[in-house]
Amino acid sequence: MRGTDKYGHTDDRTVPMRLSEFTGPVLEWKQTGRSGGHFELLGGGQALATLDWPRALGGGPASGRFDDRAFSFKRSGFIDRKIKVASAPFDQEVLTADLGSRDQRILFADGSAYTISRVSWTDRNWQVVDANGAPMAMITVRHGLMRTDGDVNVVAERQRDPHLPMLIVLGWLIIVLRSRDSAAAAGAAAAT
Repeated sequence: MRGTDKYGHTDDRTVPMRLSEFTGPVLEWKQTGRSGGHFELLGGGQALATLDWPRALGGGPASGRFDDRAFSFKRSGFIDRKIKVASAPFDQEVLTADLGSRDQRILFADGSAYTISRVSWTDRNWQVVDANGAPMAMITVRHGLMRTDGDVNVVAERQRDPHLPMLIVLGWLIIVLRSRDSAAAAGAAAAT
């Protein structure tokens, strides 16, 4: 996967293994590069997915790649915040995420509904659940000096859910955006 998409994202990395085929219980998000806008999801030491921003965070829509597919993630709204995910290259809408203060409600184009929620007030632990409230995955964030990494623990019985790969990538995007928004708000408050 090399080239530049219509949003200006360049990706020289390859994703050799399909995220939907990974059977291990733990995945790891690693921040790569210095700009803070590049992440890889690793499983068994191999890259399974990528998540990138074209410039420093907030510089345009994010792009993600997994299972030989590419997606764009566009955030919109101030009060009624949403993320719309479209598959590249034709911008076919895949899902809409309504961003709440605690629960992020995800609705796929096929009508499937999920929720990504904060489990702790510190934004360190997040959970992905289906429409019935059954857990699918737990995402634990590790903040370091100038970097954000994390672990994804997948519930074994839910590994074959066709929407789980997208939920893992979208969940990480939401976590990183919330972390950066909180840091920006704290900086603005300190400056006044």
